[in-house]
Amino acid sequence: MSEELEDPFADQQEPEAPDTDDDPFGYVKVPAVSFKNAPIGTEVRFEVTEQAKMVQQRDFSTKELKVWPDGNPRMAAVFRGRVNGEGRSLWAPKPGSLFTAIGEAQHEAGGRRIGPGDVLIVKLIGEKPSGKGNDQKLYSARIER
Repeated sequence: MSEELEDPFADQQEPEAPDTDDDPFGYVKVPAVSFKNAPIGTEVRFEVTEQAKMVQQRDFSTKELKVWPDGNPRMAAVFRGRVNGEGRSLWAPKPGSLFTAIGEAQHEAGGRRIGPGDVLIVKLIGEKPSGKGNDQKLYSARIER
C-alpha cells in the first residue's frame, strides 16, 4: 500500500503541516543542484526519482532550523533525482521564484503531480536586486513526461 503525499505545487490556500513520520535513518543526503555563480541562461535537466516533500529549511552556516519573524517554519519543496547520472536534490524555497516556476510548469503540464520518471528542466533566466546584498535569482521551468 503506497502512502499518498500532498502535492506542494497544487493550487491551494495554505499547505498542511509536513509529515514528520518519515524514517530519519532511511534518508541518504545527496548534493543539491546549485545555480551559484551560474551565468544567466544556465539550464539543468533534473530527472525526478522521488516526489517533492515539504521540508523545513536550515541556516547553511549554523544548521539551525529557519523560521519567519512570526515563528512559522520556513519551508521548501525538495525533490530527489539525477543530473547527468549523479544523485541530486532540488530545493525550491516557498515562497520563491523557483517554487513559483515549478508550480506554473506543473499547472501548464496538466496539473498532475511531478513524480518519478518526469524530467524537470529548470533555467536561470535572470536576477533582480533584493535590497539585501544578494540578487534574487529568477527561474523558468518546464516538465517533460
